[in-house]
Amino acid sequence: MPRRHRDNSSRLNLERNPGVSSRYALSDDYSTSRPFVDRELEKDADKAARAHVRGVHYGKGPKGFRRSDERIKEDVCQALFDSYDVDASNIEVEVKDACVYLKGEVDDRMTKRMAEDTVENLKGVKDVQNMLTFKREPKIGRNISRPEDELGTRLS
Repeated sequence: MPRRHRDNSSRLNLERNPGVSSRYALSDDYSTSRPFVDRELEKDADKAARAHVRGVHYGKGPKGFRRSDERIKEDVCQALFDSYDVDASNIEVEVKDACVYLKGEVDDRMTKRMAEDTVENLKGVKDVQNMLTFKREPKIGRNISRPEDELGTRLS
């Protein structure tokens, strides 16, 4: 447990000055009383402060609380819109009982998987049914539709 100071703050008081020890006075002249600020330490301390603020009960709602399907659909559509990897212009989203149904067509198999991954960890989503199809490009080369084309005679 971190040692507490006279003002009941921890050594790194993140609200006033992240990454700087509270024992140093802040002054406008950059004399020796101003410590060197390590930016990586500052980032790590900021993450720890945000995790501490959330607490262990973050995300626990009242008994029987469930997000509405409309709110879930809005979050799903926003997440697909914000995704850099998924072109969602041909994707339809339906939400029934917190289950998300993705329908439509995407460019390839990877995009299909990325769309599902984008949606599955959103708040309120219980399951994702990925019914997306992807465009299959025709194979380059000879396309043999009937056996007679290959041999020149019809096989019986």
